[in-house]
Amino acid sequence: MGIRCDLSWKAVTHYKAKVGQEMIENEIVHLFFGHYSGPANPDPDEAGDWGWYRLETIREQIQASHRYSYWLKEYFRQRLI
Repeated sequence: MGIRCDLSWKAVTHYKAKVGQEMIENEIVHLFFGHYSGPANPDPDEAGDWGWYRLETIREQIQASHRYSYWLKEYFRQRLI
């Protein structure tokens, strides 16, 4: 996203998800969080779409669509975000 900020460790979690016909992600993830309020400069080869959203808006959208990745939905489900 072309941003830099200080990060703080929040949690470690695990998820397993089908990501293709015969592919499965089986990930152990360390979550870090930070605050940033400057401009973003996403690489179009890495991000097809992006935006700044309030967490409550994302929670509502996750319930009503297939817009977000499995892992983000899982972090919200586990109340890590």
